[in-house]
Amino acid sequence: MLRKALTLGTVFILALSLLAVSMITCFTYDSEADAGAHGHFDCKHRVTGVTVTFHTHPGDPPWDCIFKDAEHVTGE
Repeated sequence: MLRKALTLGTVFILALSLLAVSMITCFTYDSEADAGAHGHFDCKHRVTGVTVTFHTHPGDPPWDCIFKDAEHVTGE
């Protein structure tokens, strides 16, 4: 009986830990999406020359990026 209770308790604690990790991950991705919602990065790959648009900065090594602020684009 005690072994069953300990097993169920352990499973419950692991489930709560997984829930906490998933919630933290979700909130982190939401905050990154909100930060990038007001603009985007136009990036050019240094080796291939391919131009790609990112909503978050992809990192420096292979990319040369310019931030384009959506609030200051007039569309003209």
